[in-house]
This record gives sequence, C-alpha cells and structure tokens, in this order.
Amino acid sequence: MKPNAAMYQGARRLPYTHLTIGLALAACRHGKRVRFYKTAALVNDLQVAQKTLILSNFMARFTQLDLLILDELGFIAVDKAGGQFLFQLVGDLYEQISLVITSNLRFGDWDSIFGDLTLTIAFLDRLTHKGRIVEFVGESYRYLHRLQQAEAWAPLFSIFSPFLQVGRVINSG
Repeated sequence: MKPNAAMYQGARRLPYTHLTIGLALAACRHGKRVRFYKTAALVNDLQVAQKTLILSNFMARFTQLDLLILDELGFIAVDKAGGQFLFQLVGDLYEQISLVITSNLRFGDWDSIFGDLTLTIAFLDRLTHKGRIVEFVGESYRYLHRLQQAEAWAPLFSIFSPFLQVGRVINSG
C-alpha cells in the first residue's frame, strides 16, 4: 500500500463511513494492518496518553499500520490541545502510511475543528499534498432505505387498514 491520503466529505448521513469500513475490510483481507478510529475517540486517547506520559509510545504504534482511518472529523469539536495532538500525529504519518479521513464539513469550516486557522491550513496542506478528495452528494442512505421499507410494507398496511385506528389495532372479536 503506497502512502497517501483520501478525504471523504459531504453532507451528513451520506455513506462515507460505510465506504471506509468496506475499504478497511478489503485491506485486512489483503493482509494490511488497519486501524479505524472515530476521530473524537482518537483525540481523547491522545490526550490520555499525554497525561499518562506515554504519548510518544502511543503515537509510534501508528507507524506500524498500513492504513489509518479517521472517521467523523468535525462531528465533535476538539479543544486546542487535542487539535495539536491530531496535527502532530497526522503530520508524522502522512508520508509513512495511508490515511483516510471522513468529515461532513467543507475545508473552509475546518478551523472550527482545530480552533486555529494556521493549524488548520497546515493540517490540510499535509493531507492534500499527496491526497485525493472525494465529495459525496445525494440523499442519505438510511433515509432512502427507510423509504424502500415503507414501500415494501404498503400492501400489508392496506390489507389491515380497516383494523387500524390511530396506530393501534382494534379488537374486532
């Protein structure tokens, strides 16, 4: 696996998490070492590692990976120290391993994640240096799936409609 970065971004509820899970599974099936993290959880783990004085060892483990997936960057804001730890980790890794990052935010809004425009620009500079950006557009997978389920149940509801009243079944016996 050649080191590079990919960023999936788009509106909330689009299937980039599903895509990254599939990518992780495919990489594992090919013998690659993969780690999938919700970004907020990684930032929390980095801060705990700093407090327990094992940050260097914790971060060194990531260099053993072939692929690191950071899901949901920007769903939960991180404090300035957390943003700095994340920057440091990605800065250390971006030319060593492959990175995939998902976010529902456009790049112009990423300073709200890190709370520092200079740090945000430096972070994006590293990611876009050799990376690819994939933007998702469209409807929510879950929403479309729910509509399909409703359509499938519609004939059954029409059969029982005489017995249904305001969402409850009437005892007809």
